[in-house]
Amino acid sequence: MGAQQSHPQNKPITNTSNSNSESEIYTLSRRKSSTTNQHHTHHHRHYNKSSGEYQHTSNNHRDKSTASSTKVSYRSRNSTNNSGSITTNQQQNHQQYQQKPKQHQKQVRRSIQLYNNVQEASYRLVKRHLNEKKINELLPASSCPTSEQLLGFNSISTTIDRRGSGYSTATISSNESLATALFSFVATSSSSSLGITPISSLSSCHSKLGHETSENVTATTITSDNLSHTCSDSRSNKINKENNNSSNDTIFVNTSLPSTDDLHPTASQDLDVRHSSSLYANINSSSCTTDTELYSSLVNNASTKLARVWVAQCKVHGFFGTEPKIDEGFQDLLKLAKQNTASPTPEAYAPLAVCYDYGLTPNRQSDPQRAFKWYKKAITTSSPTDTDTSTSRMLAFAYYRMGVLSSSLWSRSSDALKYFHSSAVQGSPMGQYMLGLYYQYGIAVKQASLSKAEKWYTSSAEQGNSDAQAALGLLLIDHVNETEKGLKWLELAAEQNNARALLRLGSFYEEAQDDQRAMAYYQKAAATATSDRDLALAHYLVGINYRMGDLGLAMDASRAVQHLTVSANAGYAPAQRALGLMHAQGIGVLKDDVKAHQFYQKAVAQGDIRAIGLLAEQNEHGRGCIMDLKNALKLYEKAANAGSVAAQLSLAELLQRIGHRAQAFTWFEKVANTSSSSLPSSSLSTTNEDVDNNNNNNSSDLNIDFIQQRNTARLMVARYRLQGWGGVEKKIAWAFNELITLADCDQFIDAYYWVAACYEEAVFVQRNIRKAFEYYEKAATHGDTDGQFQVALMLANGVSEPPVVFIKRNHAKAFEWYSKAADAGHKTAQYSLGLYYLNAIQPVTESDYEKAAHLFERAASQGVVVAMIQLAKIMLASNSGQEQEALYWLRRAASQGDAAGMRELAAAYESGVAASFIKDDNNDITNMRAIALQLLKKAAEEKKDALSWAAMARYYENGWSVLVDIPQATHCYNQAESLGYSKAGLALAAMFERCSMWQEALDKYDQMAKENELPSSVGWKSRLAKGRLVVFQHKGTTEDMKTVYSWMHDMVEQDVGAVEPFEMLGACYEYGRGTAQDISSAITWYEMALAQTNKIIKTNDVGIDWIKERARFRLGVLYFKQKQHAAAFEQFQSIVPLLEEMNHYSAETRQHARITRYYLGYLLLHGEKVSQNIELAKQWLSQAADEGEGAAAYELGMWALEQEEEHEAKNRFDQGVSARHAGCMRQLALLLEREQRYDLTWDGRDTLEWLEYAARLGDIEALVHLGLAYELGLGTTIVRGQMEKSLPLYIAAAQQNNIQAMIKAGETFTKMGRHCEAVNWLKKAEPHSLTARTMIASYHLQGRGGLKQEGGFILLKSIIEEQQNEEKDNSVTRKKDAQDKNGMSLAMFLLGQCFELGHETEQDLQEAEKWYHRAVDMYEHTDAAYRIGILRSMQGDDVGALEWYRRAAEKGRHREAQYQVGIFHKDGRGGLDPNITAARNYFVRASDQGHPRAKYELAHILWRKREYQDAFYLYDIAAKLMVPEALREIGNLYHQGISKVLPQDYKRAFECFCEAAQLGDATAALMVGTYFEEGYLEQQPDSPSIGIDRDQALQWYETAYRLGCGPLAELAIGNLKHTMADELGPELQEEAEDLREEAFDWFSEVAMEFREETQHANIMVALYHIHGWGRIPTDEHEGLRLLRQVADAGGVQAFAEVAKCYDEGIGVECNITQALKFWEMAAEAQQDISAMIRAAEIYEKGLAGQMNPQKASHYYVKAKTAATRQQSPSEITPSSSSSSSYSLSARSSFPSIRN
Repeated sequence: MGAQQSHPQNKPITNTSNSNSESEIYTLSRRKSSTTNQHHTHHHRHYNKSSGEYQHTSNNHRDKSTASSTKVSYRSRNSTNNSGSITTNQQQNHQQYQQKPKQHQKQVRRSIQLYNNVQEASYRLVKRHLNEKKINELLPASSCPTSEQLLGFNSISTTIDRRGSGYSTATISSNESLATALFSFVATSSSSSLGITPISSLSSCHSKLGHETSENVTATTITSDNLSHTCSDSRSNKINKENNNSSNDTIFVNTSLPSTDDLHPTASQDLDVRHSSSLYANINSSSCTTDTELYSSLVNNASTKLARVWVAQCKVHGFFGTEPKIDEGFQDLLKLAKQNTASPTPEAYAPLAVCYDYGLTPNRQSDPQRAFKWYKKAITTSSPTDTDTSTSRMLAFAYYRMGVLSSSLWSRSSDALKYFHSSAVQGSPMGQYMLGLYYQYGIAVKQASLSKAEKWYTSSAEQGNSDAQAALGLLLIDHVNETEKGLKWLELAAEQNNARALLRLGSFYEEAQDDQRAMAYYQKAAATATSDRDLALAHYLVGINYRMGDLGLAMDASRAVQHLTVSANAGYAPAQRALGLMHAQGIGVLKDDVKAHQFYQKAVAQGDIRAIGLLAEQNEHGRGCIMDLKNALKLYEKAANAGSVAAQLSLAELLQRIGHRAQAFTWFEKVANTSSSSLPSSSLSTTNEDVDNNNNNNSSDLNIDFIQQRNTARLMVARYRLQGWGGVEKKIAWAFNELITLADCDQFIDAYYWVAACYEEAVFVQRNIRKAFEYYEKAATHGDTDGQFQVALMLANGVSEPPVVFIKRNHAKAFEWYSKAADAGHKTAQYSLGLYYLNAIQPVTESDYEKAAHLFERAASQGVVVAMIQLAKIMLASNSGQEQEALYWLRRAASQGDAAGMRELAAAYESGVAASFIKDDNNDITNMRAIALQLLKKAAEEKKDALSWAAMARYYENGWSVLVDIPQATHCYNQAESLGYSKAGLALAAMFERCSMWQEALDKYDQMAKENELPSSVGWKSRLAKGRLVVFQHKGTTEDMKTVYSWMHDMVEQDVGAVEPFEMLGACYEYGRGTAQDISSAITWYEMALAQTNKIIKTNDVGIDWIKERARFRLGVLYFKQKQHAAAFEQFQSIVPLLEEMNHYSAETRQHARITRYYLGYLLLHGEKVSQNIELAKQWLSQAADEGEGAAAYELGMWALEQEEEHEAKNRFDQGVSARHAGCMRQLALLLEREQRYDLTWDGRDTLEWLEYAARLGDIEALVHLGLAYELGLGTTIVRGQMEKSLPLYIAAAQQNNIQAMIKAGETFTKMGRHCEAVNWLKKAEPHSLTARTMIASYHLQGRGGLKQEGGFILLKSIIEEQQNEEKDNSVTRKKDAQDKNGMSLAMFLLGQCFELGHETEQDLQEAEKWYHRAVDMYEHTDAAYRIGILRSMQGDDVGALEWYRRAAEKGRHREAQYQVGIFHKDGRGGLDPNITAARNYFVRASDQGHPRAKYELAHILWRKREYQDAFYLYDIAAKLMVPEALREIGNLYHQGISKVLPQDYKRAFECFCEAAQLGDATAALMVGTYFEEGYLEQQPDSPSIGIDRDQALQWYETAYRLGCGPLAELAIGNLKHTMADELGPELQEEAEDLREEAFDWFSEVAMEFREETQHANIMVALYHIHGWGRIPTDEHEGLRLLRQVADAGGVQAFAEVAKCYDEGIGVECNITQALKFWEMAAEAQQDISAMIRAAEIYEKGLAGQMNPQKASHYYVKAKTAATRQQSPSEITPSSSSSSSYSLSARSSFPSIRN
């Protein structure tokens, strides 16, 4: 059975690890097993949806996907006839299973997969338990109180009539409270005999026993509404229920712990005490209307023992609204019960027993034995003839509790029966119920008696006991066949929320297919169940139906999880198992195998067989736990011994997998020989478990699962007998017959393959390929993956024994079957299919590496070595960060001894891929290569792998982890060659080339050429290799060149269509190798190379002849160099479809692809006779640039610059710099300079270095720009104006015929005044440059450089007209370059200058502006744009002027324009808002270009922003550039001084003011006058001896006035004349009055308009009116009016003068109050000391009213502080050029008006 396996036609599994594409065929064993010595099957355990058990299918080493099985619905299994026998339809279905294997069995096999719908199994099991009446599944849990608590007592009536009417058989709920049971006051006597007044209700009944303190008592009002809903339990928590009418799906959690003994309910379920009605005879009821009054009546009658018993019970239980006092009440009862008198109190016995029974004792512990004692005493002291109803009930209760205690404490069933019987006879419904249970199940009776059980159930049920009603209903339905009657009792119990009744009704209606009603009962049971067992079952049923989507519910995994969680938490094993499966599958919850494991463990702890299997499976595979095969075996064995067929098969599988074949065979054989009739029900699938006494119609479903398992085992037994595994006796004939039987009779799918194998390999039968194919195809059609693979294999290769063809090739169908097998997990099919996608084998049309990798990975994961290697190679080639994973697969392949795996792993170590993933301190590249070398040595020496020898040679050649050893490398290549690797000789010659051992290489090629004939592969390649060395690398002698030339001619004569010889001949002619250089012949041979059709040398897999494409590339380059742009473009366009492939084929093709893209882009932009396509050109250039072509990056950068996309340009130039492209270096330098031009701190070194680097690489334009750097300056490194350095650079470039350099040389000579030399260089450039011609015309206009001053205007017009005519001439196709446009625009500008200035023509500003416009339109001539702005400004058009200034500033960096735009932004002109930030930007630009006033404006802005150092620096520069405003500002700064920044220096300030004034600055002249008036220089010791000089001051003030200083100068003159008048003596009174008169005129001139700076003048005019100075008529009223006018307008300087007027009665009556007001205003606003003092005096003396010492003190202190304060300027604000400020010397106050 080991027939050889092959692979798709012509595509063997190959190893392609070497660079020379050597093929190695790798053959796999075709059989299903990995090795023939190991087991041949791999069963996968599947979990049946319906059974929750593992089902088995023989996968035979294939991973069958788990198919979703069809869930068998409950109702579908209930279609039995009345007799319970299987119907005809079922028999037919069973027959169809045998007759239709292709369809039906396929569905069956898929219905038993792992982990599917095990919940349904548990669901059906529960239903079976319900139907089988398993009492242990139905009895109540001890934690839930039952109706015996009530003993038939009715709810309390609100009327005295109902209280006294006795009890009825009304409905009694098993959930009524203990308190209700203890104290339901029902008396047989009339109300009048009770001696109490009727009350509306009994309240404050204690509903929870077992409390420790009275503070924990919860009062519950007992009414007819809440009686049926209260419940207590001394040993469990109260069950809290929340009714939600809007939803039936609310989950209620019961936290009580269930008892395991349902037959022995505890006292908490059933406590009730009867009370003697004799008590009431002694109580006067006529006066009792409330609980309090009733209790008071009891206390008042406490003289009777019965009353004391009642009072004690009230204390214990908190009746009648009393506060519970358990200890006191207990002691009272104990005292009463133990009284040793002639008249004891037997009425206390039962209440005392209750206290002991329920732990209502001081220690809060129950004492069952004492309770039993007191119950018994209560009974024995009662009179048998006592007919008192209360006494009877008390006895019934006591008997019942004694029965419970006997059963639970001592397991005395017979005693318990006796007590229950006595209780029942006394009428206790719970006693009757328990007696019915004993009779039904034969407990403590001779034999069970359903009739007696029915009798007692009926008695209890008629009293309203819901448990009895439920039990009676089940009995009638299940055993008496009185279904209708039974349903009525179940409905009655259900009305009381009896869980068992609800569950049985739900099951009943589900059987009746009434889904809605069934689900309603289940949900109600879940919502109302009180015992954990009922709660668990109810929630399980609801949850499982949500999970399955049964009973009309939509599948809802979330709700299913909620309900199943409640059930699982209550300890229900099926729910735990179901939850485990949901966690394992991630259904309704996050997938969590750990949680699944935990749930399985819980279920297993309860003996759940199915959970055992699931837990075993987890242990086997390590899901949710550590893999533990030992434990898995133990668990499987446990389930197997329990009779689970699924577990038996799983155990057999696992034993076989771990090599215990003999043991495995035993279990296989056991399953194979098992019949369904011999199986216990627990071992079958759930379909069998669901079969109850009346429903057994699902045997076919059962058989399907079981037969599948058994057939799997039979197949394995047959294979054991066939192979003799595990020492099993071989029985080949029997085994073959068994296989045939399984295949042909049982239609067992897995058998088809093995029958086919027997036919194919002649096992027991004659070899029959067609028969084998038939069975393989059957297996394949039914989903057998091995069968699918074998069909694909046969179809891919065909099977024949010439001349007979058994199976024809059919690649399309083979691909289909490979795909199916691969999808199903067949490892070899996955690998084979991967080859299809990797190598594009038909019907795959193109390689798909992603799909190939996916398939290889799947195969590799199953141990296919070649798949591991292929997968690793794809991962490494993809550069997708999968190196570590690739390394893992290569290591795995190498570890299996595969030579290719070792070699590829060595390659990974060699490349450094492995370095990052090895935890080794020495994992450097040397260490990695050492590891690689060891792998290669192992493969070479042990595996005799020639390719490994060749690979080792490179290590010795390169010195990788060993010393360089060329002889050893040569030895390795020789070894590889000796092992048959003929290409090793070529590799050896190539190594000689790399080592520059040219002669050795040539000799080796000659040797190989001599030893191998020309047509042979090696002979052909060796000749071509020597040709490349000689022709392209120019090695060898002239004789070698002639030899190669001759070889090539011989090779082209072979007529094999080989391209390279033709290409080589073209190169010989192109470079003159072995013949004379002849470009025309070279083009011819290249064209012939393209015309060849390859007949012998194979192209690559995609049909590309790279040699031909190289020849095409060379031809295109030659066309380009010959300016045959159209022909070049055609060749390069032909290469376009191959560009992507070229990028990946070799370094040479990658380079050619890059250059091709560049040529395509260049030709589309600039090529002659090539249609321009800018967008396409940019695409090609972008690709070339991105691949490292510097020239392409340069073209893109220049294009981006033309589009003003500087960022893109910079990126592209930066690309070019990486490729060492000089032009890109130069342009990058220029961009850097442009970016940093406004940075005052930029040093410019980076730009300088790039320009120098480009110049060293031979870039002529870089020389020009270096010259510009020295001419115009560069950062802080190169100062502008170094023409002595720029000129040599211009000349050096000009001498290499650079036209721009010639022009710049001419311009430089012009600036140096060497006009003749300038004209000389311009004359040289004139024939090639319009700019040069225009500049010559300019020289004619000036009459310099040896040219006459004539004809310049005419020459300019002729230049312009000539260019215009050329544009109109269609025959002229020359494109204007930038220099042409620059020259043309310069000519137009100069012509505009002629018209503006009237030079050689009449002045015409309109014509001038027209030419300026044309200059701008032609080439954005910035001077022309600026001149337009000037003309617009002259016309008063600020908006238009701003537009042109901005254009010049932005387009051409025109500094004057930049300055003007800055001024417009600063002043808010031209429609702009004032914007200091924008102004600053423009001032920076202009300042950077040396504009003096821009520096001043920028300094002013910086100062305002407190950037003092930078501002002063710029002020200083501007001052040195003779900007008067800057000089004045520096003077102002020195005058005032700046703390810690600039010392005060009057001398330096005076010098600056004088210099600025001489330059015409009015404010500076004013300041000079101030220096003479105030004598500042006298205050500085080292200053010149210039004191106060009023005359000089007056002259400078008048000068300032003439320069336009305005009101400040007028005010200064007025003040000075007034002061000069005051200084004249009495003898010069007339002269003084003349001066005052003149001063008044100056003051009046200023005071004509009131402003802040003129308020002093207004005050002086007012004072002149008051005093009559300067011969002005005295008018105090007018003076006061003027002063008030100033003060009212906010003139603070007038406050003190107005105060004086009011204080002294000048122009107004004296008004001290008004005076005080203005004195205080002056004190606050001006900090006027005299005003402060005067205000203090007024307050001190009370001149304005009452004295105010505090105010007086305030102003005195303030005056003193102001007088002593030292003022130091914290910040100096220089004046602006447009609004300079001038401050007079401070005067604290004017002279007294009276004086």
